This record gives sequence, structure tokens and C-alpha cells, in this order.
Amino acid sequence: MSFDKQIKQTLEQLSSLGIQDASQARNNLDLLRSSLGQEGFSRLLPDILSGLAGAADPDMALNNLERFVSGLAGVAPFLSLCGSRRDVLLSLITIFGASRFLSTFLITKADAGLSFLAEPDRLTHTPGKEQLSEQLAAMTNGKADDKQFYRALRIFRKQEMLRIALRDLLHKADLQEVVGELSDLAEVCLQRAFERVEAGLRKSHGGPV
Repeated sequence: MSFDKQIKQTLEQLSSLGIQDASQARNNLDLLRSSLGQEGFSRLLPDILSGLAGAADPDMALNNLERFVSGLAGVAPFLSLCGSRRDVLLSLITIFGASRFLSTFLITKADAGLSFLAEPDRLTHTPGKEQLSEQLAAMTNGKADDKQFYRALRIFRKQEMLRIALRDLLHKADLQEVVGELSDLAEVCLQRAFERVEAGLRKSHGGPV
């Protein structure tokens, strides 16, 4: 099947899924094909369409997916992971069609975001405050500079927000669990920030505050 014919058929399918801007959709598909290669694009296209069928905003999801793929250092790991684990592509499309904030985070750090989603327990395991605190400590320990410390804190918070949002959007957690996880995350981040400020005050005063 020629690419033009494939795209034409795909656009008809996308229209039935709620795509509003057919011209932009064609452009996004063309760019995806260019980034993934004809074989890779054809292999993932059915799963892309399946994911868009459940996306809150199919237009935004497709556009953000293209931006994400174009931001990867290489597409081979992406194709391999999506080929072996369809849930990764579904998770990406779900976020890309539902949250501009989380989409921007993923697109800005595409390779790190892909590695994050590749961990199989991310969406099934609820860490709890103790484990969250240990993970945050591991990310922030050794950050002597405040700018580096708070950057690591923001990255951790966004990663956990991404995990919690995906569990919610993919119906892997109920409302009570989501609220509980958000509360745990906020408490852990605030506690870590407080400890940082307290340590800084002790240092500046030469002893206990």
C-alpha cells in the first residue's frame, strides 16, 4: 500500500475518532512516518489509532505524539519498547490527549520520559510516603547548590504527578487512592524542602536554629 493511500485511509479513520483538523493530522502523520521510517510507522499505526480512539482530545494527542517522537535521541528504543509493550504507547497517547502540562514535561525530556514509562511497576505499584521519601532523598542528596536541589525536587514532583495522573486516566486507581497519593507526594516534597531550608539556617548560624 502506498503511503499516500495509507494516509488517506488513516485520515478517514481519524475523522471518525473525532479529529477536527484533517490537514494538521496529515502533517503529523507525515512527520511521524519520517521519524519512525515507513516500516516502523506502519507497524505502530494500528496502535496509534487505537489509542486515539480513547483520547480526550485526539488532535492534541496526535500532535504531542509527533513532537515527542521527534524529540527522542533515537527511535529504535521507542519502536522496540512499543512493539513489546503496547501499554507504553497507550499511556503516552492518553497523557498527550489529556494534559498540556504533563505533555510538555514528557516532550521536553523525551528520552527520560520513555525510560520512566518503561519501568513495568510504575503504574501498578503505589510507593507510599516512606518509599517516596527515599526516592526523593536519592535524587536530591549531594546537591550542594540550591538551584540544583530545587530543580531535582521539581523533576521528582513532575515524575510522580505523571505516574499518578496515568493511574487515574487509565483507571488503575480510584479517586480515594489518587487523592491519597497526591497528599503523600505533597507532604514528602514539603518535608524535604523544609529540611533543606532548616539545614541552610543551621549552617548560616553555625549551629541549631
